Amino acid sequence: MSVNDNPTPTSQLRHLIRSLEGPNTLSIMSVLSDARQTLPVRTSKDKHNVLPAGNASLSNAGSVLLGKISNYLDVAYQDPIAKIRDILHEVSAAPHIEHGAPLTPALSPISRLPEELKSYIFYLCQPHDEDEVCARCLLIGFRQCSNHNFDDMHVPLLLTQVSKEWRSIALYSQRLWSHFTICSDLTPPTPSMMRTWLSRAKSSPLHPNLHLIGTSAQTRRVWPAVAEMVLYCDRWETLFVAARGLGLLRRFKSVKNRLHTLKVLQIIIPFGNNFHQLVDAFEVAPRLREVHWYSTNLPPRLKLPWGQLTVLALMGERADLLILHWILRQSHNLSHLKLEFDQVLVPNDLLRTIALDHLIIFDLAVSLGYAGNLLERLHCPHLRELELQRLDDAPLMGLPILSFLEMTSAFKRLRIAFEGAAPPDLGVFIKSILSSPRLAKVQLIEVLIVDCDWLAELYATSQSRIVGYEKCVKEEPQQDVARTMFSLQVLGQ
Repeated sequence: MSVNDNPTPTSQLRHLIRSLEGPNTLSIMSVLSDARQTLPVRTSKDKHNVLPAGNASLSNAGSVLLGKISNYLDVAYQDPIAKIRDILHEVSAAPHIEHGAPLTPALSPISRLPEELKSYIFYLCQPHDEDEVCARCLLIGFRQCSNHNFDDMHVPLLLTQVSKEWRSIALYSQRLWSHFTICSDLTPPTPSMMRTWLSRAKSSPLHPNLHLIGTSAQTRRVWPAVAEMVLYCDRWETLFVAARGLGLLRRFKSVKNRLHTLKVLQIIIPFGNNFHQLVDAFEVAPRLREVHWYSTNLPPRLKLPWGQLTVLALMGERADLLILHWILRQSHNLSHLKLEFDQVLVPNDLLRTIALDHLIIFDLAVSLGYAGNLLERLHCPHLRELELQRLDDAPLMGLPILSFLEMTSAFKRLRIAFEGAAPPDLGVFIKSILSSPRLAKVQLIEVLIVDCDWLAELYATSQSRIVGYEKCVKEEPQQDVARTMFSLQVLGQ
């Protein structure tokens, strides 16, 4: 007789049909007991479907049972059965949830970092490298940068919008507010915003960057914010100013004799022709050691504490050798000097030689003719590195470059960069360096030119001192040219 021929006894748990509430443990036990009495005995072929033994866990027995009796129960049982399944699932998953709760912080490693480390990471997110700012300003043709810190989409204000914890860390990180940029062609900060910003920096040294290359009307809009910034000039550690003319620097007269902590000064004056104005706002700065100055013409009345500088970079289109000679004569403590000019006005007057006893690195970016006029007036006994850039194809041996190098006692590295083809006597010049007993400590010679095949032959004929030779192509997209770098490792004493 089939199962369907057996009458089904009235269940003792009919209340499950009328109730949608989840059954408790006693209800589940009653279902198991009622099922054992209701379902027929299975044959040996269905042994794999027999209920587990009595010592099996309640959850396993319930899972097997509910899967087998669903076809025999009334449709009204389906909702309670679904609830029972949900209960069993929650009970079986509870131990895993309780075990995983303490490990939740491991899923977000940054949340486990101490606040001091997060604050330092936030500080590193700021574009506060003054060299990068200066280079970027030069590359974009002295136009304004596209953003400044007083924008909600940039650090540090951006960090205050991520979460409550990040906002708290950002607001109380002093160094995060010590770097700021004011652009004249963007909406300037109000004086109250400037005061709030500087109050968050507290006692940290300040690093202001002023981009005042906009129109006169645009520049006038930022003066209230600049005036507020000037009140804190006694905390400036670095200062970057890009202005349309020297006249804008008159706004900084009030900082004179108040720059007690200033160490690095960068000034860019790409426009204007009135360079005879007196510039003395930065004349007194006891800690100033590094100055980068760019202007169309080198101002003859530029006053800086030249004698205490160790790093000096003077760049522009034109420079009068008389003014340059006067500046270098006072800058006797320089260890790093960079001169870059398109044209050098050479006077007829004889100028005496300047001794730069502490100079170690010298970068000179002028044509060969101007380079000769400068080198024959300098004496650098402790020079170690010389870099000559923007050279033309004028003969090298006719210039005082070799005699200038032979006056040094510790020279080790020479780098020469040509704008076009190399001069015909470049090979002779390098061989003269390798054969000079006074230049026995030279360790590296680098030549950057469009192309040159004879340096391989030079390497083959001068192996007594050349211990390494390397050739690589250096792409320069800005100049739309590819130049070859030849690097000669020389055996020095």
